[in-house]
Amino acid sequence: MVEGFKPGQNRRTVAIASFGGWATDAFDYQLFGLALPLLLASWHLSPQDAGSIISLALGCAAIGGPIGGYLADRFGRVRVLTGAILLVTLATFGAAFVSAPWQLTMLKGAQGLGFGAEWSVGAVMMAEVAPAKRRGLFLGFMQSAWSVGWAGAVMVYLAATFWLAPEIAWRVMFLMGILPAALVFWLRRRLPAEPVAFVGARSGTASPSHGMSLRRRLLLSSLIGLGAHGGFHSLFTWLPTLLRTIRLYPPVMTGFALLVMTAAFAAGCIVAGHLADHIGRKPIIALFAFCSAFFALLFALTDNGPVATLLLALPVGFAAGGTPAVLGSWFAEMFPAPIRGASVGFAYNGGRLASALLPGLIGWASAMLPLDQLVGIVAASSYGLVLLILPFLPETRDASLIEEHMS
Repeated sequence: MVEGFKPGQNRRTVAIASFGGWATDAFDYQLFGLALPLLLASWHLSPQDAGSIISLALGCAAIGGPIGGYLADRFGRVRVLTGAILLVTLATFGAAFVSAPWQLTMLKGAQGLGFGAEWSVGAVMMAEVAPAKRRGLFLGFMQSAWSVGWAGAVMVYLAATFWLAPEIAWRVMFLMGILPAALVFWLRRRLPAEPVAFVGARSGTASPSHGMSLRRRLLLSSLIGLGAHGGFHSLFTWLPTLLRTIRLYPPVMTGFALLVMTAAFAAGCIVAGHLADHIGRKPIIALFAFCSAFFALLFALTDNGPVATLLLALPVGFAAGGTPAVLGSWFAEMFPAPIRGASVGFAYNGGRLASALLPGLIGWASAMLPLDQLVGIVAASSYGLVLLILPFLPETRDASLIEEHMS
């Protein structure tokens, strides 16, 4: 065993650090979607303008993922993780002081870079220290942190819109983005420089398994990332605007529906991770992708009032949590240690480079078709891509990631 590596202690510390980092990013990311209706009114932005800002941020996340993973492979996971969280936090805080849309666009781009890097590094750290037979559950636990940050953003949104005028509320919401900065310092003090202590990772060879070339595997897995991200972002980026602007629900109703979704999302992450450990990665991804497509269409294309919206919020949130919860462990198991960070970053975030266009295209196309129809169709089609690509990639349940380097 590698000197200084304590599996139990490292697992707990890395789990907490990865959970906290992902919750921080979710908090900062979701603030923009919640503030979007306020920005549309205060700055008289069109959906096309807002869609362009969103697409740039998601595109930068696609770039930040492989860059962050590459740097983590070379310089250590914790150092890159800390920098990524700090970048996201400062960019969100700075957005409170912008005076023009182009300034907000630049800061959202910086936030996207940090956001992409943080997930890649955190997921690899978590996968490398988790026991093989419970890796899906550990990664599902990490992914459920998204709902914690999301719920925090919704609470800030409810408080700001209740107490403040719209032109002030969105600035205060972005100001709250500085709060997670304390987590950065906590992370740096609690984690060693390289908690996994991969002695052989940087000097090992990157040979593909299952008879599949790494290049083909990267391409196919990035298409999975495209479908999963495209479906999620097409629906949830525009969801607050759909509820507030199209269905004319008050902020309290909108916030409550989103809180229901966040709780269901967390449950979906953990359940999917647990099932993936017992049944396999691919069957569970297929199940949750299909359910996500079905319920996204149903939610976007039907409006039977607030009660029906709240009832549908449960399956929508639950299904949405399952696919990303399993992708972390599945992608980490596909690639060898020397290039795992960069490969997972590319596979998970590479699809974002294309999926980043989808929210923007929805905004632009809303001049020709109703927004709710566009959201439902694009989200369902994206999840359908996951189902199409899934059969061409290997099942990896129980794969060993670090044992061979620790003997």
